[in-house]
Amino acid sequence: MLRPKLTKIFSIIFFWMLISVFIQPISAQEGKLAWSKIISPALADNLIGDPATKSYAIYLPPSYETSDKLYPVLYVLHGYTGNAGSLTNIKPTIDRMIRNHDIGEIIVVFVDGSNKFYGSEYLSSKTIGDYETYITKDLVDHIDTNYRTITNRSSRGITGYSMGGYGAMRLALKYPDVFSVTVPQAGFYDVDTDWFKNTWAKPIAFANPKNWAEFSQMFWMTQGGFACAAGMSPNTDKPPFFFDKPYELVDGKAQLMPEVWKRWIEADVIHGHLDRYIKQPIQLKGIMIVHGKGDGIVSVNQAQALDKALKDLGIEHIYDEHAGGHDFIAEKSLQFMSEHLAFEQVPTGLAWHQDKLAASWGKMKSQY
Repeated sequence: MLRPKLTKIFSIIFFWMLISVFIQPISAQEGKLAWSKIISPALADNLIGDPATKSYAIYLPPSYETSDKLYPVLYVLHGYTGNAGSLTNIKPTIDRMIRNHDIGEIIVVFVDGSNKFYGSEYLSSKTIGDYETYITKDLVDHIDTNYRTITNRSSRGITGYSMGGYGAMRLALKYPDVFSVTVPQAGFYDVDTDWFKNTWAKPIAFANPKNWAEFSQMFWMTQGGFACAAGMSPNTDKPPFFFDKPYELVDGKAQLMPEVWKRWIEADVIHGHLDRYIKQPIQLKGIMIVHGKGDGIVSVNQAQALDKALKDLGIEHIYDEHAGGHDFIAEKSLQFMSEHLAFEQVPTGLAWHQDKLAASWGKMKSQY
């Protein structure tokens, strides 16, 4: 018979053994969030003097440091006024969904799309720099070189929120050789509507800041209109902001400038990208549009219009209109990505075929 003292010692040991049994599996199934930087040649020499160095956050899944596995990658684009850290609060959601086997293990890259205008809209111009190439080439190549990724479009997806929803949808349509799945959330897709004109385009006709200090004092939605103009209608001869306005004041009223507005139309998703997308050889493996009925920032009519446009063109997709507002629901993007991305290396023959298609599309994009 054990002495009382020994019994107490064994009880304590047994207690800590039980604790370790429950704690270890949980901590072992938590991923790591790390920060790093990239110097993007595509962003160099922009007219507003923004640096070419960008920070990014990267989520590495639980088994990353203890295995030699390769992983699919999800790129996440933040909203206007945000930065690479704006959506990193979804890490516990990623951990939980992996732990519960709701999704497979995945690398998640949080992209920085901020600039002097408080947002790039993920566009490309001499004014702000080439954000398209920065994301689809410089950053993707950097991630594939420095982390254990599956370096194939079938294992690469893009999602985003608000400004990032627009960016995710547009970049996926324009670069299906880079991304195969997209989930835009709370984004805008049709600039040629009264809602978009009255909310974002017309107000900048009445705003005439003389410098960046005055710009910083403007209403944030008007600043957002400036951000759109810097990417959609740049003009190298108009310092300090270097863009043309789609509306100009004429006798105190905002009057549409047709030639400038045409450039805005070319930059939107519905009128500027869908027709060209269906004519190219590579198709996306998955599209899901997510938007809240009560969105008070970006009208749900924008998502409904994109849904209709995709249906009219016969482009397969899922439309998810939830009861919330201007929200990013991480679970929706993560679940859809897990169901549509390839978590294993694509067979060599198929990868070769996809690469040939991608190369052909790369040549065609010079006319895009």
